[in-house]
Amino acid sequence: MSEIWEKLWKEWEKSGYNTNISIEKIDSSEDSTNIYIEESASEINASHLGISSSKWNPKPQPNWQSFSVGSKINYQFRLNNSGYLIVTEKFASGEIYCIAPSVLSPPFPVGWGTLILPKDKDDPFVVQPPIGYEEIIAVYSKEEPQLDWLPQPEDEPLELQTEHLASLLNHVNKNNCQLMRYKYLITA
Repeated sequence: MSEIWEKLWKEWEKSGYNTNISIEKIDSSEDSTNIYIEESASEINASHLGISSSKWNPKPQPNWQSFSVGSKINYQFRLNNSGYLIVTEKFASGEIYCIAPSVLSPPFPVGWGTLILPKDKDDPFVVQPPIGYEEIIAVYSKEEPQLDWLPQPEDEPLELQTEHLASLLNHVNKNNCQLMRYKYLITA
């Protein structure tokens, strides 16, 4: 199953589509900021040394945002057209879920602009253990996906199995889809 996930992750590189996913931390106790991570970002900030360079970093750090356990967050997707958005997430535990469509998202088709998950802004995601990386892959298309396993708007998120991921990869390969991906770190 992880091999199929990796193939989907790499499909983004072939598509040449910009990352249009951001995560907003909405904890009231801290500043709320929108974080946009672009895959091609390479500038290194070594402010503790008083320098910044895109070519040198004495201690390379991953280019991923981190959130501590207990943080309240939501996911934001910038869409340029109306269409169909499938959002899958690989948790630090290794489990993979389809979180959109589901009760967490508006029903298909989704409108253009910024789509926020979960759709209930008063009930944000709360970052949970285990500590590690979480990855999001979103598949966006103008045509309705013909995947019989997709959750309905009233359904809970679906834990994906190998056959689900294989059919999603097949859908991406056979249709005009745009892929978006995002990765973040959960810390203690």
